[in-house]
Amino acid sequence: YMKRRHSSVSDGHGSDSSVAGLDYSQSASPQPQVHLKKPRVVLAPEEKEALKRAYQLKPYPSPKTIEELAAQLNLKTSTVINWFHNYRLVSRSGISL
Repeated sequence: YMKRRHSSVSDGHGSDSSVAGLDYSQSASPQPQVHLKKPRVVLAPEEKEALKRAYQLKPYPSPKTIEELAAQLNLKTSTVINWFHNYRLVSRSGISL
């Protein structure tokens, strides 16, 4: 939906030409927010091995363990949390990484 709406406004072929030609920089209304995807985190083989070893010890690590792993591996805690979540899903499905 947003892609279609955005493309029709940006290319000037929308049904309302006054909206398509609106200059947002001088408008009183706020500028539309553009949400860019964050780049994918690619883990080094050593980081993957360390996370796999930690998973073998405890598939559901405590917040303290997650923080310690993140600090040791120089990763964000959200990256470690997401890795454990995804690895648990993959482990249950039988797919090997």
